[in-house]
Amino acid sequence: MGPIKPELALPAFQELSHMGVPAWATAIKTCLDKTAADPASRYAQLATVDTLGKPHLRNLVIRGCLGELTIASTSPNAIDFWMVTDQRSSKFHELISQPEVEVCWYFAEPREQFRLTGMVTMDMVSDSPTRLKAWQSISTQAKVGFYWPKPLEKRDPFNEKSFQVGQDEMESANPPESFVVLTLHVTKVDHLILRGEPQNRYIHSFHPVHGWNQMEVNP
Repeated sequence: MGPIKPELALPAFQELSHMGVPAWATAIKTCLDKTAADPASRYAQLATVDTLGKPHLRNLVIRGCLGELTIASTSPNAIDFWMVTDQRSSKFHELISQPEVEVCWYFAEPREQFRLTGMVTMDMVSDSPTRLKAWQSISTQAKVGFYWPKPLEKRDPFNEKSFQVGQDEMESANPPESFVVLTLHVTKVDHLILRGEPQNRYIHSFHPVHGWNQMEVNP
């Protein structure tokens, strides 16, 4: 996971501003607007389980909405969130085994937490337009790690040159094989607003026929 360009924070997530999006999407966009100057507001925690049922948790960058990477921005999946990962990572193999995940996204300044439940799909297709646009959208610092030696292998202190990436690779328009685009399709949202006394909490659930339903619950 590499750093992101602060200037990318403003044009991203525009799909959440469109008419007809669910209330939770509007609430997230409001939080993003309030924290646009803070790149850390784009970090969230992804929870997965491995083949033995053991949990794993890590931070990753929520980079935008799927509609910003595709031509069909009117698709129902346009508000799906996209992230990136390394095909050689443990996270990749955990998602292959169990694509249902939960993401916890906390915005410190407005003091609002969103727990997003949903399914993750992975784009690894070499000529995928979505994958290509995602690669072109991330910073040079974020690209570097995809050329480094395989994650979790024992580090060789005598071969630090293996972490040096050539300029020609960095300027390549095509992503390396290790680059994978993750897309989170949200099916449930637990929205907790920590301001106020008492606090406010809403559960948003999706029904295939009736669409999104919002229910206020005790915090």
